[in-house]
Amino acid sequence: MIAKDNRLTARAGAKDAVPICLGYFAVALTFGVAAVGYGFPAWTPIIISLTNYTGSGQALGVQLLASAAATLPELLVAMLVINLRYSLMSMTLSQLLAPEVTLWQRFVIAFGVTDENFAVAVSRRKELTFGYLLALEGTAFAGWMGGTVVGALVGGVLPEVVMTAFGIALPAMFVAIILPPCRKSRPVLVVVLVAVALSCAFYYIPVLGSLGRGWAYVICGVAGALVGALLFPVKDEGEGGGE
Repeated sequence: MIAKDNRLTARAGAKDAVPICLGYFAVALTFGVAAVGYGFPAWTPIIISLTNYTGSGQALGVQLLASAAATLPELLVAMLVINLRYSLMSMTLSQLLAPEVTLWQRFVIAFGVTDENFAVAVSRRKELTFGYLLALEGTAFAGWMGGTVVGALVGGVLPEVVMTAFGIALPAMFVAIILPPCRKSRPVLVVVLVAVALSCAFYYIPVLGSLGRGWAYVICGVAGALVGALLFPVKDEGEGGGE
């Protein structure tokens, strides 16, 4: 049930976003430094963060662009697959919005839908007002942009040994994100193992290795998700519950 009393305010949204803002700053800092380390000018990661706002998509995107071997179709398909989840989150949020939220306001807040913002908004279990979501997403976005700007600016002056360390920061971040769910959920563990096995196959088998990195990422991710869906289907709430 969604509570309609005690409507969420912009102040509540900004307060809820403070932990997200701090976390985004650290991750975006790493992204900015890594992007400069790949050889991009400082303005490139800043423009990317300003127009995309998707951590995993941005990290993968700069890696593919830096490889110089990825084609435009590879990049487009990879971005589509990795960001497809946002459409599902947006459809869920649309069911929780207050009735007075207009169409143009929906377009505005759609840009700020991220995993963390979505989780916090849904956990409120109240009608989501435009002011609340704008403050929540805006505060978190400020942390994301701030981290990107700082990372991009300092990335050009850091010693080479520090830049080398930052080169593994993004992959390490994803490993840190994946490991806790793998320990708690068997389906997640199976999906990750399938993706890792396929990734190793693309790396070590010459025939598969000739395929572009972008296509390999897409195939590994989709195949892992497909295996997970087949082996661990999610049952409907009413299934097996009688009439």
